[in-house]
Amino acid sequence: MFLHTTEGETYEYYGTLKDAREQVQGILFAQIHNSIIINLEYLNTVESNSVYLKAGEKLPISKKFHASFHQQFQQFVLSR
Repeated sequence: MFLHTTEGETYEYYGTLKDAREQVQGILFAQIHNSIIINLEYLNTVESNSVYLKAGEKLPISKKFHASFHQQFQQFVLSR
């Protein structure tokens, strides 16, 4: 698995996605796909089935994580 930073750096991570998700558990990070966890502070636009990062990348929101992501995003917005 790879971790990507806002500085354009990429790090190889040898743990599982479940381990990574548990380490970043909280309001700032959300899982949007089986293989994607994002930092909500770096979102530019949220659509129903995809998100756009500030870096310009478009990422899909899978059906499995659709409801939980939108709920977590709403909590994130309300906490600001």
